[in-house]
Amino acid sequence: MAESFAISSELPAKSLSEDVGNRIRTAIIECKFKPGERLRLEHLCEMYGVGFSPVREALSRLCGNGLVVSESQRGFKVAPISLANLQDITSTRQDLEALILRRAIEEGDALWEANIVASFHLLSKTPHLRPDDGTLSESWVTAHKNFHFSLISAAQSKLLRQFWFMTFDHADRYRRLAMTLGSHLRDDTTEHRNLMEAVISRDVARSCELSRLHIDTTLRLVLTTLSDTDAFGD
Repeated sequence: MAESFAISSELPAKSLSEDVGNRIRTAIIECKFKPGERLRLEHLCEMYGVGFSPVREALSRLCGNGLVVSESQRGFKVAPISLANLQDITSTRQDLEALILRRAIEEGDALWEANIVASFHLLSKTPHLRPDDGTLSESWVTAHKNFHFSLISAAQSKLLRQFWFMTFDHADRYRRLAMTLGSHLRDDTTEHRNLMEAVISRDVARSCELSRLHIDTTLRLVLTTLSDTDAFGD
């Protein structure tokens, strides 16, 4: 069950819809709403303290990035998972990362390089798990996404960055689902360090190859866990 949030109904309609959409999106990625779960408008309105219009608008927007599915006459549900979808997300991420990394390396400056180093340092110092209950640390999740974004942040194309966020979020949902089902953690500090060093040394070929291998390793770990738990239902 997703946690309840209090949102001021005094926000402008567009801002209110965007706020609700961001919260639903986060809940889906964090697997608080499960794959295939029906998203009932009444429940979401009560949960977020808003009316039908901003919730419906938010869900429609989430349909556009593939996290929510609209069914004729049946409302909305969380996008289901599948082996084909996971493989599609992975190959698309790899292709997109190669393109946007090349752009970032061409367009980045010294401040961009410094931000990458700082983001890696913070990530390497942040534990994967919470010490109190052993669950995935949200601080690590944030540091991890910030590090990967720092690598491509110098790319000036807003559209490429939009697609990057979309594919990252889809992959993150699968990774976090695998974590809830017992996926083993890997020591990816070396992978991240090597990727950082390749990018700030402006080695395009090595950066793209290390990125491809990093994403592929995540795929294999997630695939093993989800297959072992019969999460795909195949």
